[in-house]
Amino acid sequence: MDKLPKDNKNDYIIKGAKGLAGAVPFVGGAIAEIIEAGLKPRLTTGMDEWMISIAERIERIEQNNGIKILESLPNNEEFISVLLEASSRAVKTHKQNKRKWLKNMVVNSSFGNLEFDKKMLFFNYLDQLSEYHLKMIFLIKQNQEKIEKREALEYNATERYIEKEAMPEDPKIAAYMRSQLEDMIFIDSIVQDGTGYMVLTPHAEEFYNFIMETD
Repeated sequence: MDKLPKDNKNDYIIKGAKGLAGAVPFVGGAIAEIIEAGLKPRLTTGMDEWMISIAERIERIEQNNGIKILESLPNNEEFISVLLEASSRAVKTHKQNKRKWLKNMVVNSSFGNLEFDKKMLFFNYLDQLSEYHLKMIFLIKQNQEKIEKREALEYNATERYIEKEAMPEDPKIAAYMRSQLEDMIFIDSIVQDGTGYMVLTPHAEEFYNFIMETD
């Protein structure tokens, strides 16, 4: 598959956003003009890199998997809704990690079958969770397979180690973050040979997969 020029990739995304707005009865045309006048200029000053990087990532997935995605996106209203949601959140944060995760969420929405309402729920989770929370989730995920297979585990998979690594400055805050993740049905605790470990729930696994980069 030949690589698309950057402008063409960008246009797939913008065309989709305009098409969605233009489909709204009565006011759609006006909204489309606002998007054309307001969103597109933003792309030339900062959001251009955001949109182009999304298109390039999707193109890479196309090439790696022998599928076509980009060309259908301008008519995919659900994808455009996700794109606009992520873009509005991306411009409100200076944190590069959060922008990276938002971009992953958009790219992962271009394929797969995760229902739309759950995608919106996961956007809200990303706003609610600090990078400390996410670090705890990532640390748990690193050892998930070993724990599930009951393989010999080292200290760096234990509950105590993960809490300490996620928030070394204050153990009480680390314990509080853990309780928050438990309340969100993100983590469970298990005991093997007298040692406590944390594992991600299926719900947390879905969230994790949605925010991670896909090839």
